Amino acid sequence: MQKKNDMQNLIYTLLITQIKLGVYRQHDPLPYIKQMSDYLCVAPETVRAAYGRLKVEQVITLSKKAGAHLSAGCTENQIQQNIQEYFESRRTMLLDLAASMPALFGKMELLSLKKASPQALDQLKVIQLDSQIPPTYRSLKFFLSLHRQSENQLLTRLIWRIFILVHIPFFSVFQDRKMLEEQQAQQIMLLEASLSGQWQTVQNLIESSHLWLFNALRKYYHESIRPDSTVQEIQFAWELYYKSDQKRYSFAVTLIKQINRGQRKSGEFLPSLAALAAENQLSVSTVRRALDLLNDIGVVKSINGKGTQVLPFEQIAAHCDFSQPIYRRRLIDFIESLHVCACSCRAVVEQTLLAMTGAQRNQLLELLERLYAQQRYGLGIYGVIGILAEEAHSPRDSHALRSALSAVSLGLPAAHSQEK
Repeated sequence: MQKKNDMQNLIYTLLITQIKLGVYRQHDPLPYIKQMSDYLCVAPETVRAAYGRLKVEQVITLSKKAGAHLSAGCTENQIQQNIQEYFESRRTMLLDLAASMPALFGKMELLSLKKASPQALDQLKVIQLDSQIPPTYRSLKFFLSLHRQSENQLLTRLIWRIFILVHIPFFSVFQDRKMLEEQQAQQIMLLEASLSGQWQTVQNLIESSHLWLFNALRKYYHESIRPDSTVQEIQFAWELYYKSDQKRYSFAVTLIKQINRGQRKSGEFLPSLAALAAENQLSVSTVRRALDLLNDIGVVKSINGKGTQVLPFEQIAAHCDFSQPIYRRRLIDFIESLHVCACSCRAVVEQTLLAMTGAQRNQLLELLERLYAQQRYGLGIYGVIGILAEEAHSPRDSHALRSALSAVSLGLPAAHSQEK
């Protein structure tokens, strides 16, 4: 069975979406496996696996000689209905993501362009001018190539997720050729300004490019997507981890937050496995695995016959064991998340604080005062990010950053998206 966040599953989902949106019609050829792997910057084997699944489901025919062809496409009426349903059910999500792009990626783009060699910048220009790459995939290839030097896998998955949700579906249906040419011209100007070291101009062009996407998407909604209050909106949360055991990490993080906020105090024993499972609507095995994880990193200690005790902060280091590969991988995730955080946190936090109410700001001050009283100063940043991330998910009429602050807290396992 395909894992939920497996790259080949993402490609499969992407292709199904494009078929529903009319990018490929009945008997149309799909890109060759090698072409598609180049467009999406993934291994050919990953694309081959996604194509294989489509073949098994009889969505496409596939042969070495003829390549891949769509077996049966949607009718024009079905395509128009699919377009309406896809974009209307994601209206808030897509507009929020587009509005969050400057905060998430603005500084990272600037730093990546400053770091790039003239040869790398020339290669990026080749990508932008390559008419053989469909506009649907060109921006993804451009961004992935731009950020490749960072060697940050978490950032790559973040970019992938945004492009699968926003850019690729949008560019699949957006037909305003003049605006698309305008966007391409902006990217060329961006690269030329980078080559000549005009960094203030580069920064302005980065902001302009993201504003272009938001305005183009908003224009498309205004002109092409009918508001429909009967359509259920799909909620969004980042899904950046490949493992299927996400629930145990999410629950472990929940317990850590409760401990940091003083809701579960040092020395006290946690409720039984069955009680925790019932309280959090989880299986007992998931709770047990979450507590095993917290035992390994020294947050709690399980004592036979007594239960699981919350350890005092000063004892954590003595009980911590990072020798297991899975924890080392999580530490790498954390380091990569700090890279994203360092580049995006200030812009995201500024926008979120401006949108918070007085009561929400008071909650933040109370947390900082409590941590100060407990002399746990190092936990301040995590507490602040945790609260801001929660507030960024609160409904707002405008300036919603539900997406961006989740990205700031990437070092902690992401919540499951409700998107199907």
